[in-house]
Amino acid sequence: MAFGADYKVPVEVPMAPFEVVPGYEACSVYVSGLSSVQEKDFSGKVSYRKVGKEEWKSGLDLVFVIPERNARGSLLGLQEDTEYELKVELKDAGKVRRHTTKFRTKSPKVPIAQTIVLNAKNFDGHLVAKSGTAEGYIRYTTAPGFVLKGKRGNAEVVLVQNVEYVILDGLTVRANGAQHCLNLINASHVQVLNCNISGHGRIGTHRPDLDGKYYYYSESQKKDRSINYDSGIRLVEITDALIERNYIHDPAARTNPWFYSHPAGPNAMFVQKCASACIRYNDCIGSDMNRWNDSIEGGGNGANWGGVYRDAEVKGNYFAIQQDDGIELDGGQMNCRMWGNKVEHMLCGVSTAACMLGPSYIYRNVFTTAGDIFGKSNVALKNNLGNNMTGVGRIFFFNNTCDSQMNGLGSMNASGREGIKCVLFNNILSMSRSAIASPRVLEINPTIFEANLLFGGEDWKDAHKQKVTHGERPDLLVQAEFRNEDAGDLDLKPGTPGSGYAIAVPGVSKASEDIGANNTLDCPLRPLGLHLNKTRLHFDKEHTVDTITVTADQSFSGKWSIVKNFSTNFLTVSPASGTLQPGKKVTLTVKANLGKLKFAKNHHAVLLVRTPNGLSRPVLCNVDNSTDAKLARAHRPTTVYAKLAPVKEGKQVMEFTVKKDRWYHLILIEKGGAHSAHDALGKEPTKRMGPYGYNFGEAPSWHHLKNSEGGTSTNKPFLVKAGTPYRITIDVSQNSTAILKAAITKNPEELLFSPTIE
Repeated sequence: MAFGADYKVPVEVPMAPFEVVPGYEACSVYVSGLSSVQEKDFSGKVSYRKVGKEEWKSGLDLVFVIPERNARGSLLGLQEDTEYELKVELKDAGKVRRHTTKFRTKSPKVPIAQTIVLNAKNFDGHLVAKSGTAEGYIRYTTAPGFVLKGKRGNAEVVLVQNVEYVILDGLTVRANGAQHCLNLINASHVQVLNCNISGHGRIGTHRPDLDGKYYYYSESQKKDRSINYDSGIRLVEITDALIERNYIHDPAARTNPWFYSHPAGPNAMFVQKCASACIRYNDCIGSDMNRWNDSIEGGGNGANWGGVYRDAEVKGNYFAIQQDDGIELDGGQMNCRMWGNKVEHMLCGVSTAACMLGPSYIYRNVFTTAGDIFGKSNVALKNNLGNNMTGVGRIFFFNNTCDSQMNGLGSMNASGREGIKCVLFNNILSMSRSAIASPRVLEINPTIFEANLLFGGEDWKDAHKQKVTHGERPDLLVQAEFRNEDAGDLDLKPGTPGSGYAIAVPGVSKASEDIGANNTLDCPLRPLGLHLNKTRLHFDKEHTVDTITVTADQSFSGKWSIVKNFSTNFLTVSPASGTLQPGKKVTLTVKANLGKLKFAKNHHAVLLVRTPNGLSRPVLCNVDNSTDAKLARAHRPTTVYAKLAPVKEGKQVMEFTVKKDRWYHLILIEKGGAHSAHDALGKEPTKRMGPYGYNFGEAPSWHHLKNSEGGTSTNKPFLVKAGTPYRITIDVSQNSTAILKAAITKNPEELLFSPTIE
């Protein structure tokens, strides 16, 4: 049929008796019309081989989806543009059924009918792409050095709508405050390759008096609306998309952190109703102040069609500097595969809530250096929706490495209809003092653990021992010993627990190799023959210079250059570009100029060692000047300090006098623990809560005391009027120490960016 405005992406569960959907490095398998009603009455064995080869390999078993009486699963670890033979043997309610077929994995190489070179003569701030055909794609590129500059107020810079067979190749897009850079709607067979994308997002007004989000006035609705979903690449109702080797960075707009309410703001990508999408080798890097909401946000989290809802491949991406999730898979997740990705500086690593259809496969990813703009973190593997919505999909976690000041596995929403909800093999969850997993993981539904290394809070160990069904290789409840954690090398040291401990997972891992992601210095996983000896650098006033060694293996010969966000002017690298031949090395000298930093805080930035085709190796840099007392105090214009009374009968009174009526947040310096204010804020008493931000343990530091109206998650400031002393009473009876200092401030970052500076 003709592909046009009337086309809609199919979102139903496949109902053909037998169907395969090849991707680039994976293949989905679907079987329908089964007779079994219980999982124990069904088995689906899969084997495959390259055409022309004699040896058959075993794939992962198909997953029986109990409510549907269907089965589905994925072949993993395939090679692109390769022909395979497939055999499926089903045992269904006592009967045997067999299917055989051949299939070819996808190739990124496609025929091109026309190349349109964009320049000042044919681009005026907005492009509408036209459709190609299966015999010849329409390819858009630019003249050397030409930048596609958008216009503020426009919906997008490039629109790809109701078309098919289109390539956007090598575009440099500066949105200049347009809502989206590339807007793909109801399109098919689209490739977005090696584009440099930035500057998107509507500029709003920060409204802490509402919920802390950024607002704009909607002319169509005649009211203020919060800003969300503005994206570097927006994909809605898309089939067969290849999004690879793009650098998406420096949004124009800001995202509020969870400090105020659920984050809302710009994303690197937004995906909804996307089938057969391959998103690989992209660098999605927010800036330190203008962070992503999520690097990839999904629409329809609780819908079957939500996100990249079926047959997805999310490989080798770098997601950095977010307020919320690195990526939301969520939604359908029907044969959704995510592997070889790296996520840093986020609240949560990956969200799989609530896996409505499944199965999804998350493997060989690295989740590390967590934290939003205030250092707050949650979990590496998030698996629940706040409304407790449940799906029937199963989630597989294989060979992931999670290492940071965050929790490991979030609680599972499960209905009991789906049998086993989650399977974890060969993972490292080394969470320091944090929780390994939510207790509900073991209470709601069966969860299978085997050959994992789990280390964190002690309170979960007893429940794990009592409730986990241990296989041949029980979990190791010990701390991981990494080769060089400070440098970002999160492979296990030889001979330490977890070495040689893995169980075999078809297409993922071999028996008796090390558990975890492995080769973590080369994560995100990319076909790039450049290798770094460090992927993590730390600078402070005592340490402003460091080096990185870049080595070319025998597969690499060519140019490289250092690429960084516009906001990263405080880091310099020498040399900044060059050429490497096979087997050669170059040493890069990285310098941090603390004098260029405007605030006292722990700053985060990324350097890319990038090649002309868009493949790169990222290096995360932390530049910490949070202890610069002079700079910290110079940026506290709205902070008002309290007159603090001695403790009396377990209570402590603080008094504030302000010169101007203003809305304020309450911030306290305390040592460990958290206090509560029972009658502190008039008719809106705060709740007892822990510190928001990085946990400094026993060190005295500024902590926020939340003003939560009616138990909601929105954190609103409270009004203090000028002239009259304003008193707050704090209950300190539950804490071993009194409040050391107190302040109110319009802008919480004035204190929380530099929490140890009084």
